[in-house]
Amino acid sequence: MSHPSSPDPNSSAAVDPLHLDPPLYATFEVLQGFDPPREGVAKLLQLLSLREKTGPLDLAAFRGDFEQFAALFPPQGGVLRSAAEVGGVPCEWARPAVAGRGVVIYFHGGGYVSGSVATHRDLVCRLAKSAEFPVLSVGYRLAPEHPYPAALEDARAVYTALLAQGRSPQQIVLAGDSAGAGLCLALLMNLRDRGEPLPAGAALLSPWVDLTHSGPSIESRRALDPVLQPRLLRDVADAYLQGDDPRQPSVSPLFGSFEGLPPLEILVGTREILLDDARRVAAAAYQAGIDVRLEIWRHQVHVWPLFASLIEEGQEAIEQLGAFCHLRLSSAT
Repeated sequence: MSHPSSPDPNSSAAVDPLHLDPPLYATFEVLQGFDPPREGVAKLLQLLSLREKTGPLDLAAFRGDFEQFAALFPPQGGVLRSAAEVGGVPCEWARPAVAGRGVVIYFHGGGYVSGSVATHRDLVCRLAKSAEFPVLSVGYRLAPEHPYPAALEDARAVYTALLAQGRSPQQIVLAGDSAGAGLCLALLMNLRDRGEPLPAGAALLSPWVDLTHSGPSIESRRALDPVLQPRLLRDVADAYLQGDDPRQPSVSPLFGSFEGLPPLEILVGTREILLDDARRVAAAAYQAGIDVRLEIWRHQVHVWPLFASLIEEGQEAIEQLGAFCHLRLSSAT
């Protein structure tokens, strides 16, 4: 575990890259340094830099581009995929050849307005193989056709349906990226507030948890992030909220209470405008006494495991998330 002692050009802070008290370094690991990115990452950054990142949101084009881009990364073999309806929500199972009795529920990213089971199929299949447990990928309803709270309602419906099928809460782990990671936290807080049993943990990748966009990295990382830009975040947040309060915890779980939540594993890259979303969630969870681990991966972009077939770090991150899921589920089975 590294304790940064000198300024890192990949960090938005000159001295303390986490903006946290020194004792927290016992819990949080910072993967950083001055070494250049590997060749695969450098090529990916060059490719992403060619994308148009400004201008108003064209939702149809945004969705179509995401689906077409994801089609470039077909899922790995060795995983049995099957469509299913769980709690009235369309889903897809990814079952590895070797699998335990637990299940990982996966919520895809896409700003609550895009993304699908298909866009994250490769990531989900890799996660299933790494975790050695089935992963249920959830096709929750998207805004603006289905604004808040539709996504949260679908997430809760899937979780409660699995419980109704006889699964123990400790046989379930939540996972998600970007908006899907925020949905994981919103679901945890919703379940807790309703007095319902909580799953064994949650794995959060590049979480988007503050729809007010108040994190300093929204601007300080703007020139470094080849995937997201502040205007895009504002546009998709508006489409999801449609006038609702962005500070309510069921929308922005950063502003909710973390008391009583299960263990959290958080991964984020240094080239993300959402870097401070992850940092602040980790700090809030730690201060609430939650078992939480944050890793900040140098040179990595928003949801870099989507590119696992191109970059080693993508697969390495998936293996780490899979190890967390395996540990949490194995301890309960």
